[in-house]
Amino acid sequence: MKTSHTLRGQTSGQNFVSQSIFDRHERALDRLVEYGVPADLRAQLSGAARELLALANPAGISRFGEDLVAAWVGGEVAANYKDGHDVVASNGALIEVKFSKLNTPVKGKPTRRWNWANITGGEAANKDCDFIVLVGEADPRFADLPLIDNLYVAFCIPHEHVKGNYGGLNYGGNRGQINVTSNPDLPFTAAMIRSYALSREGFTDHFKAGAPIFSPPPIPEEVARARGRYR
Repeated sequence: MKTSHTLRGQTSGQNFVSQSIFDRHERALDRLVEYGVPADLRAQLSGAARELLALANPAGISRFGEDLVAAWVGGEVAANYKDGHDVVASNGALIEVKFSKLNTPVKGKPTRRWNWANITGGEAANKDCDFIVLVGEADPRFADLPLIDNLYVAFCIPHEHVKGNYGGLNYGGNRGQINVTSNPDLPFTAAMIRSYALSREGFTDHFKAGAPIFSPPPIPEEVARARGRYR
């Protein structure tokens, strides 16, 4: 299926602008690869571009993540928020998308962290979806992170592992926020990577046309054991 670039809640003229910004960003990254720009610098430039997009349109950064996931699963972005999900994959799976910048929780400290909010509270708790995909900006300091295009890390979590806060995932706040430190050697991060991280090929395989929408297994024990040890 062809990826839709309809930006929810905007006019057709604004839709064109949204598609143009996303496509230009992708073409610019392709040119940087052709020019031999190192991966860490590409990641920094891509992050700066997303900052500008978010400043220009507060909904832009969320939409950017939805476009990325739609491309990875060969699917379409939902037409509006009332659909109860963000992306429909090639195999019909319904996906909610959360995007996080690489944040610095304590100024002057080396720790970097992804923070995905509203996982269990408000509309997110009642979303009509099969999976929640958490997308985060890459941390160029860790070459062994399972990256997509050297720019993103993505965790594909069955919605059943999120509904009701079973205790396996590390929530914070009354609306549910999943916090994952970017250092893959830390217990919670390592458990999340082994249990939920997917490569681009992994997304394609899981969500290709005709692929079954698999029933989620219980939350992996190692994720539950590592809960709270993510700093």
